[in-house]
Order: sequence, then structure tokens, then C-alpha cells
Amino acid sequence: MPTFVSTAPVAALFAVLTKVGIYAMLRLSTAVFPGAEWTAGLLAPWLLPVGLGTVVVATIGVLSATRLGAMAAQLLLLSTGMLATAVAAGGTTMLAAMLYYLPHTTLVSAALFLLVGRIAAARGEAGERIAHGPRLRHPVRLGAAWLLLAVAVTGLPPLSGFLGKVMLLSAAPAGPAGAAIWAVFILSGFAGALAMARAASTIFWERWDLPHAEPPPTRPVAAAALAVAIGFVPLLVLFAAPLSAHARATAEQVVARRPYLDAVLPLGSAAVAREPRP
Repeated sequence: MPTFVSTAPVAALFAVLTKVGIYAMLRLSTAVFPGAEWTAGLLAPWLLPVGLGTVVVATIGVLSATRLGAMAAQLLLLSTGMLATAVAAGGTTMLAAMLYYLPHTTLVSAALFLLVGRIAAARGEAGERIAHGPRLRHPVRLGAAWLLLAVAVTGLPPLSGFLGKVMLLSAAPAGPAGAAIWAVFILSGFAGALAMARAASTIFWERWDLPHAEPPPTRPVAAAALAVAIGFVPLLVLFAAPLSAHARATAEQVVARRPYLDAVLPLGSAAVAREPRP
């Protein structure tokens, strides 16, 4: 059995954990760094170009990927760069857009890794390689799931990735920084769609005179996990209005530094009393 089949659930789990760093940067930039004059603008000069550079490098990685697992990993890196860019831009509107886009990209990335594991298992020795291999016995089912996730992860309409990107682009600042965000985000989406369409054509569409691959053993838990992850994609569209309103309210709370400090620190901004030691 190809190696990625057994590691796909682990990759899906770490797709969720990558967002912990984004949360840490968000909290540091809004609650910690503004507390001192010398740290107030610590992230602004470098985080925006680093975030955009991450999107560019990940886009190149997506286009050059020769394996589905590597493509999914680069798409995850691309979305992380977009989130970092949103943190760098700051502002209530941009952070609200980021908070709506964050659960979308987390769930879609995890589902994509699980789907790649299913495809690798169904292709036998060909595994996850973007190359011609044995004909799939059930290509429509896997192909439809790949199409749905490709539309979601690249930000094409009508799924939640499109709504999240529209919100991010609408909140982009004016000037050269905003123009750079527009150009990088839009071009990365087109490049990702092109790469995923190329992979789908090679694996699901093109026909070769090779025997069918042996179907993998049925694993109901893995199939259920993939179905649940994919099922959340249309829900993020159906409930976009309340979710975006909740994201807006959350962003307003995140930007309001003083109420947060008063809630978590008994003495507010004053020095916290130290524990007496012997």
C-alpha cells in the first residue's frame, strides 16, 4: 500500500494545527505588542511581504508538484500565507474576513489530505503520483469529491472559498499594499485551479490500456471522516450571513485590547502581583 495512505489522517490533523501559529500572531499583534512603544509596529514592516512571499512560493510549488500529497501541502501553505497577510494588514474588516476564511481553509485542507489518501489507495502502485496509472473502478465518486474541493480550495464560486476571498480583497488597504494583495491572491487562485485541473485530467479523465486497480479495503471511519469534512463546505455557504456576522463581532473584540486585558488580568495593565516564594 502506498505510504501516503497511512499518513493522510496525520497530515489532515496537522492541517488543523498549522492555524495555531496564525492565532498566536493575531493575539500578539493585537493584545501584546501594542502595549509598548518599541513593539507596537513590530510585525507590520515584515509580516505583509513575508505573507505575500509565502503565497507566491506556495503557488510555484503547487504548479510544480508531481504528487497529490505535495500539491495539497503547498495549497495549505498558500492559505497560511493568505491568513498571515490578513493579520499583517490588520483592521476590523480584514480580521473579520480572515476569521471567516480560517475555518474554511482548515476544513478544506484536512478534507483534501484525506481524499488524497483515498485516491492513493485506489490507484494501487501508482499511489498519489500525478501520472498515468491503473483505471479507477469508481472514478466518478472520487472525481466529484476532487472537483468540489478544488473549487473550494482555489476560491472559485460559488463555495465559501470564493466568499472568503471576496471579503479579504474587499478589506485590502488602499495603495501599493492593497494592489499587491489583489494581484497575488487572484493569480494564486487561477494557478491553483490550473494545477488541480491538470492533476484531475491525468488521473480521472485520460484513458490508458491498463487493468483496473484493486479496490482498497473499505474503512467506514475514514470514509465518514472525509464525508463530514466535505459536508462542512456547503454549510459555510448556507450559513455565510450569521458566520460573517459572528466573525465581525469576534474581530471587534480582538481589536479592542483594553476589555480583553481587563478580563484576563485582574489588575489590567498594572503589574501582576507575583506569587510569594520562601
